[in-house]
Amino acid sequence: MKPTALLEMRTAPTREPARGSLYRKLKPGPGRSAEEVIANQLARLRGAMVDLVAERGIGGVTIRGLAQTAGVSTRTFYAHFPNAEECFTSTYDTVMRTALARFTGPGMSEDDWEAAVRSGLHALMVEIAEHPPAAVLALVEAYEAGPAMLREMGTKMREFERSLLETFAEAPGRVEMPLPVVQGIAAGVERVVRRKVIEGRNAELPAISDELADWALAMHDPAVHRLPGPAAGASAGERRGRRRPGDRELKTTEFGALGDERARILSAVVRLSLADGYWNLTIPKIRRNAAVSRSCFDSHFENVDDAFLGAVEALGEATAVRAERKAAGAPSWERSVCRMVLGYCSEVARTPALAQLGFIDVFAPGREGLRCRERRIDLAAQRLQRVAGAGRKLSPLASEASAGAAWRIIQAEVVAGRTRTLPRLAPQVAYVTLAPAVGARRAVESISAELLDRR
Repeated sequence: MKPTALLEMRTAPTREPARGSLYRKLKPGPGRSAEEVIANQLARLRGAMVDLVAERGIGGVTIRGLAQTAGVSTRTFYAHFPNAEECFTSTYDTVMRTALARFTGPGMSEDDWEAAVRSGLHALMVEIAEHPPAAVLALVEAYEAGPAMLREMGTKMREFERSLLETFAEAPGRVEMPLPVVQGIAAGVERVVRRKVIEGRNAELPAISDELADWALAMHDPAVHRLPGPAAGASAGERRGRRRPGDRELKTTEFGALGDERARILSAVVRLSLADGYWNLTIPKIRRNAAVSRSCFDSHFENVDDAFLGAVEALGEATAVRAERKAAGAPSWERSVCRMVLGYCSEVARTPALAQLGFIDVFAPGREGLRCRERRIDLAAQRLQRVAGAGRKLSPLASEASAGAAWRIIQAEVVAGRTRTLPRLAPQVAYVTLAPAVGARRAVESISAELLDRR
């Protein structure tokens, strides 16, 4: 089932959550300004949104339910928001601004810059740990709210990245961090946090804030300046996605044995998604393109989203396997990681289907798309551990954060229309995977040696 806008959702009869202090009305009496009344009403409506989403999921939220839970009339609701969707967006924005303010709050005024970073990150972790429903709304349920919400989430992620960029710029010595590396750091932090939120383990976040800070600060080193710069802008032809020699020509066998019905369905999903977009996928279209019956489709997939995400998984796994094979025979485990990362970036650059479906459209199916993305990052972290081998200084948290960082750097390039020039950014991707494990200088040396051997 494709995600539905809040405005279109219907009520499911559920109990009204008990009201706490969040929903208290102002005491009646003279002297209350209009601004004070409006601020109180908005706070109660946003609080109601957080609690209803936590209790019922985004599909159970209605305007009537919000008004009743907040203790206001529906007329008052409409005085503030045109629909439930706008109320959700406003609530999301408030939650994210509050969390970001914790990171950039009082702790960042400490004289010791590194201590300030650690203090800010710890404050952020405490904020998320103490407000599980708000964290679920912002980091999980928001993916169910449709395309407009995805754009808003992208905006908030860029604000977090800018905040990190400004924080690093204030460090002694002014090490100017490349934007892709900063994007990766922000994504790595977000990835670790979201994982805890999904698993209901928010309370563990403050305890791991120091390890997460170690991971991030390991990349803040003058050695980063010796990495090759980010890719130049793509040409107009590249932005249009024109096929070029060397692009992978996807065939049915990419997804399974020749003649396999499931493989034909997955191949059809990829073709149709690239031609018409995810939102125009239907079972009849897929069946006709794959030349299979409805019973055949139903025997392999539950619905369109299941088939779409199956194609994303298959594309991603085939590409990752090819990249991991390229790590074989390297003179050191650091060089093995470099080869795998460089190989993966090259594979994505010449596989437009994976770039579009796996790094842009993957979120279109809502929460299930998020889960698919999370599984891909899990597998990338496992591959990183496997290539590194036993006894290497690569903790599970560092592997997870680095895999999330690498995914974000690649995704940012794909979204910017620079998929074909992605290999030029591979050194930054390798840096966020290696620097936390071996230090920035050794990471840069290994990356430089691998690039030199490739000339």
